[in-house]
Parts: sequence; structure tokens; C-alpha cells
Amino acid sequence: MKKPFMYARTDNGVYTIAYPVGKHWMYVSTGKKNKSDANTFYDEWKRNKGYEVVNKKIIFSEFMNVYYDIVKRDVGTKALKNCITKVKYFLDFLDDKPLNEYSTVEIDKFLSRLIDKKRSPYTVDGYRRQLSTIFNSAVKWKYITSNPVKATRAIVLPEPEIKSFTHEQFNKLIQEIDIYNTNGLENKYKTSQWKQYYKDLFTFAVLSGLRFNELKFLKTYHVSIDKKLISVFSDSYHKTKDKESRKVEMHPALAPICKRYSNREFMFISFESKMINPDRITKQLKKFNKLAGNPPYLNFESFRKTFGVWLLEGGSSLEFVSSQLGHASIETTQKWYAKLITKEFKGEINKINYPFK
Repeated sequence: MKKPFMYARTDNGVYTIAYPVGKHWMYVSTGKKNKSDANTFYDEWKRNKGYEVVNKKIIFSEFMNVYYDIVKRDVGTKALKNCITKVKYFLDFLDDKPLNEYSTVEIDKFLSRLIDKKRSPYTVDGYRRQLSTIFNSAVKWKYITSNPVKATRAIVLPEPEIKSFTHEQFNKLIQEIDIYNTNGLENKYKTSQWKQYYKDLFTFAVLSGLRFNELKFLKTYHVSIDKKLISVFSDSYHKTKDKESRKVEMHPALAPICKRYSNREFMFISFESKMINPDRITKQLKKFNKLAGNPPYLNFESFRKTFGVWLLEGGSSLEFVSSQLGHASIETTQKWYAKLITKEFKGEINKINYPFK
């Protein structure tokens, strides 16, 4: 069986990939003249096409250049900067060496050092999760065979605090968008369109519980107004956090929003016809929250937490909330929301008629 190969063109020195399609050969330019850069492109191309990539030694910093180049399409600037900071601190402690030479013991020692330096449990857990994501990507892309972070000791975290909106806080947020002064926009139509977009995005988020990227890649045909269902797909185009697709019951208040954007491919492509940017949305939400007098800790993730809280306050079961939020297990839902349903058990114990007569 013929296999793809890479060669440098004699006319311009650019490395090109040749691969068989039936009886013919097709060609893809890497756009690279440097062999190392071309090999990185070639390996990624082979992975995307389903060809096996032979494991090879690559030092951590070289792999991170590949990692940053791939993930920067899906994360905000702030998240990318946080990742770079964590990686720098990690390399200062363990040095830069081939990926397959990092051990679980070494990474455990690194996490212990963070604890010794009085870093909060959440900060240490953030380092652990970031490193796990990086090494998981290296396994997925066949640079290494196993993730050394997976066997490290879990960080004991305090009971998580739910940072959610009250009904009053959310209403104030929407009201502030309505009265916000948009001098920078050209005309009344654009002003109205701009305000409506943010109101719709925030309302959809708080009444669906979808994660930011799930909203970003939500297509209009994923929503059925008649069946009152939102389909969240996990596929090659976009993978959900737990890599599972799910159905979310649609709140009636979301129907007008869906109709308003029914002529688009992506539901929440911006009014400038661009994919929504997490940094821009975060900046605007922070501004509106400040004007509304809401606590500064309320962020986009708070919409998702609020969805769960409001469902439970309305009498929904923990199992239903778990399915709507797309949690990998009911334990995740219990960790966050169990304390909110203790009121359901008050007095229930009295139903045991004891002592028996």
C-alpha cells in the first residue's frame, strides 16, 4: 500500500506532502522551508487524515509550541496567557526535557512545592488540571503513550461556592444593557442590534446552562422550537467537555431569540459576522455587571451555575439538572448543588412512624 511522504521542492525549497488518492497522487504544501517546522505540520496533517504517527522524542517546550498553535483557536487570550505562565513555572522547577521523561513522582513534587509556597488549593488544582490537559493532548497526538499527571495525588478542595445570579441581579444586568450609552456605534439600528445581541446571548446562556464553547458552536438547526429541544453535539467539529452529545429542554423564553437568528448558520455569530470571542464577551459582561452593581465575581460561567440553581429552586431533581448541564456523573452535580436541596429533606424523616405501635 502506498504511503504519503514529504519532500522539498527544488524550485522554491518549500516542503510538500504527497499522498495517494486511488490511482493518483495529490499534493499539499506545508508552506514551510524549515524541516523541523515542516515535520510538525506533516505530523499534524497525518493525524487529521487518520495516518499513524510514529512516537518520537520531543522536548516539552517544542511540544508547547505545537500545543499553543492548535488551542489558540478555541481559547481566549487570557486563558492562553494563564497557560503560558503555568508552563513557565513548571519548567523552572523541572527543567525542559523530552515529554516521555517526566514522571508522576516529579509532578507530585512540583505540586507539593506549590502547596509549600502557600498557594491556594484551587490554584494548585488549576496547575494540576492544566498539566493534565497538556499531557492528555500529547497522548492523543501520539507524542507519548501515557499521561504522568493522571496518577498524581488529587488536590483536596474546600466545598465549592456557587457564584450565581439572583433574579434581581440578572434583571439589573439586562436593564443596564438597555440604557447603556453606545456612542461608538454608527447609527440607531446598529445600537439596537448590539444591545439586543448581548441581551439574547446572556439570556440564552442563563436559561440553557450551555458552556461558552457550546454556545459558540451552536447552529440554528440544532434548535427545535416545535419540540422545545436544544441539541448539543460532540463531534469532530466541536467536542463537549465530557465528549458526549445531549438534549437540553428549551425554556419558552428562548423561542423568540431562536427565531430572531434563524437566518444564520451559527446562532451567536456576532453582529459583525464573526465567531464570538471570549475576551470580548468577558470584557462587556464585566462592564455591565459593574454598572448594575453586581458582585465582580459573577462571570460567564455564572450563567451556567445560575441555570442549575434556578432549576433546583423550582423543584427540579438533581438527576434532571445533571442531564441538562451535561455533567459526566451525578457526583459532579452533587458536589456543586447538593447543599441547595437539603430543604427538601426537612421533616421527611418524621414519616418513619417510630416507635412502632
